[in-house]
Amino acid sequence: MINKKSTYILLLNLVLWFVCYPSIADKQQNDLMMPLVKHQVAGELILPDISGKLVNIEDYRGRYVLIHFWAHWCSPCIKELPDLQLMYDGMLKQNQRLDIIAVHAGELPDTMANFFESNNITFDVVVDQDVGLKEWSIPVLPVTYLINPEGNITYQALGPKEWQLELLQQIL
Repeated sequence: MINKKSTYILLLNLVLWFVCYPSIADKQQNDLMMPLVKHQVAGELILPDISGKLVNIEDYRGRYVLIHFWAHWCSPCIKELPDLQLMYDGMLKQNQRLDIIAVHAGELPDTMANFFESNNITFDVVVDQDVGLKEWSIPVLPVTYLINPEGNITYQALGPKEWQLELLQQIL
């Protein structure tokens, strides 16, 4: 026979399960990037890439773009770049289009050229030398935003992530 205390505990566990399960499922689904409740138009971004050519976010309209803010002195930021490249390559191999613009905060040291070459970084790396992108909310480094084809920021990733093709494809 079940006593009142056991019944209460069982009911409490069931209530907690039904209340918490959606949160657990959402967390598992959104480990990579969190959806933004209110989409906002991506800010202006016109910066030189590492070869000096100007990159303008408007040229990417109609495509999904990851905007990844990082710095060379941030070790988690450096660790993410090869993972982003693997994900970028994976999308290309599957004939899916995802562009990546990695925005370096501040002056980029010449030593980074060797890093880019040794890790086969082929997506756009631009330099915000005077850290002038005030329209972008950059609470931490690294921070990454997903821009949809209409030019709206739809997802964000705060802090370092383990970038995986399959997880990003679920979002797209």
